[in-house]
Amino acid sequence: GICLLSATLGPLGELVGYIENAELGNISGGIEKEDYESIYRETLTTGNERAFCDLLKSKMARELDIDSASFDIYADMNMTDGEYKLESLAVILYGKGIMQSPETLRSYTRSLLGVECEIIYG
Repeated sequence: GICLLSATLGPLGELVGYIENAELGNISGGIEKEDYESIYRETLTTGNERAFCDLLKSKMARELDIDSASFDIYADMNMTDGEYKLESLAVILYGKGIMQSPETLRSYTRSLLGVECEIIYG
């Protein structure tokens, strides 16, 4: 929870600074209200994706006994009606990680998240 909160607050701080600069006239060109909302949603989504991937990677490393240096996780989330929805998930395997069973990883993410992950060998 703390990781998710800190990952969300960092991008929000940048957004607030951006908005303050725009209100003070420090940004050239006009920015419409829709642009602010778009930037805000994108900042939240990106921060939440990063926090989610970090938490999932830690959990998978611990529960599946995978060296965390041998894989990465990428998620694609969308915000709809104020809620985040996981659209897709990819696990990239490196080095000794390529020895992991793809079916074990797919089964794990399917049972935990209801989403089957794409396995990429990097």
